[in-house]
Amino acid sequence: MKWGSYIRKKQTKGEFDPGHMFVYRKSEKRIQCRGFYFNPLELPKDYQDASSWRKYLFEHKVPGYVKDDIGDLDIMQERPECFLGILIDIDDSLEEKIEKDVIEQKIGHYSFNPDKNHCDNCVTWARKKFNKYAPKCEKLKKIREGRIKEALRELELWQQKKL
Repeated sequence: MKWGSYIRKKQTKGEFDPGHMFVYRKSEKRIQCRGFYFNPLELPKDYQDASSWRKYLFEHKVPGYVKDDIGDLDIMQERPECFLGILIDIDDSLEEKIEKDVIEQKIGHYSFNPDKNHCDNCVTWARKKFNKYAPKCEKLKKIREGRIKEALRELELWQQKKL
């Protein structure tokens, strides 16, 4: 089975797209992508527009949700240059554990400043989930404040080592 984590690069989905990190699983049975999100409709009215998310979410935390990232899977197939990731082989026996661990649900809190607000964002959540099932030699390091730019740099270096 393949297990991985991918980053959708900033502005792939539009001007205010901050980018996104998610976990990826491919087995004989299925391909699955799951990510950690917030619901913009749960933000105060003045911050529900995508152009205002950063301002609010750096200072506050909101409920977090694990969701299916099927839309990113579609974009990844159409525009692979917009994604960077790590994909490794892991034991097929982990499939059921992973399935239960990344089930769609409301869980914890989300912030663009997860260290300060003691919660996760898509980067910190995806890295924790990836590392939970990756062999020690393939684990991703902790990224300060879950910054997607730093996570992207790490994946670029990882890919250079694999070439």
